[in-house]
Amino acid sequence: GTDYTRVPFDFQQDFQVQVGGYGAQYGRSLGGITSVTTKSGGNDFQSGVSIITTPDRLSRNDPRTYQSNGSIYSAPDIGKSRQLEYEAFASGALIKNRLFFYALYNGRSKNSEFVGTYATSYYRDVTRNPFWGGKVDWQINNSHLLEFTVTSDERTTSRTTFAYDLTKLQVGASRGVTDIQRGGRVYVLRYSGNLWENF
Repeated sequence: GTDYTRVPFDFQQDFQVQVGGYGAQYGRSLGGITSVTTKSGGNDFQSGVSIITTPDRLSRNDPRTYQSNGSIYSAPDIGKSRQLEYEAFASGALIKNRLFFYALYNGRSKNSEFVGTYATSYYRDVTRNPFWGGKVDWQINNSHLLEFTVTSDERTTSRTTFAYDLTKLQVGASRGVTDIQRGGRVYVLRYSGNLWENF
């Protein structure tokens, strides 16, 4: 019943969707589970950066939808959107064969303008939603592994609302600004091992 956390694909090592035959560690889940394993560092140091941009001119909007009486329900063709995403990661060994780290920062910025339902309001959203995450793996010995993972997807959208006249395609007076905050931090500590090898 809680909100989900958004984990970038570059922070994921393995992604599985299971609808049956999954283990007892998933508790009382019904119907299916989604299992994500995050990346870990190794003995070799690795790093990288990437930039992705989505300009408004290269995007396509959905067609308008109408109510049964012929009036407009939604007009996604009015407005524009552009997004910039950049990412940097590093991984390696703090102690060879024993202590490893993986860290990633994913900055995301989106500016969008669109007409609301029934085309009576016009919205301008500015969203800043960086993701950062890190993982430390301690291979105590061949039988014991301790993992600590921390992620954050705290994001804020600043939304300015305007009156809108669809017949004139004209943006009217401002109705105010709303700040929408979502996401949070997640901490995971996991131990894997065999406590009684001869049991």
